[in-house]
Amino acid sequence: MTAVEAVALPILRAHGVDLVELTFKTEQGSWVLRVTVESPDATEPGFGLTLDLLAEISRDLSSALDVAELIAQRYNLEVSSPGLDRPLRSLADYRRFAGRLAKVYLSQPAPDGQRVLRGILGGADDERVTVEVDGRPIAVPFADVSRGHLVFEMGGRPKTRPKGSKKKGKGSKS
Repeated sequence: MTAVEAVALPILRAHGVDLVELTFKTEQGSWVLRVTVESPDATEPGFGLTLDLLAEISRDLSSALDVAELIAQRYNLEVSSPGLDRPLRSLADYRRFAGRLAKVYLSQPAPDGQRVLRGILGGADDERVTVEVDGRPIAVPFADVSRGHLVFEMGGRPKTRPKGSKKKGKGSKS
């Protein structure tokens, strides 16, 4: 655990969120401390987070980091949710989001030769991750997973014009 994480974790716990990722790097010539959080019981990315909560966490974390004086250079603090295409980083993530659509990239091919599995997460045990691809469960060692993320797909039907309405365009008079 880094010194910054040691300062951040109690604040995040006080706000009822878990740390997903903490990065500190330069972007376009400026330092950025990015803190990604989520609700511990969320089975949907971003569930339970509001802009007001993220703003409160940012204010409290900024104050605590200023007092701790851990970062010498100027930086921007960003507190956000992991998003709809949330990365899957641990076996716990694969268990937690079982039943959700995901894409899993492998360093070693799966038994059927695939290196990218896109399908429904079947969960994970202590060593393996299962993804249902085209109705077939494929279990791979977690050690062979190079990265993975949830896949967001828009639901619903495409918009249609109401009955009786005409498309406007060339040749139409309105």
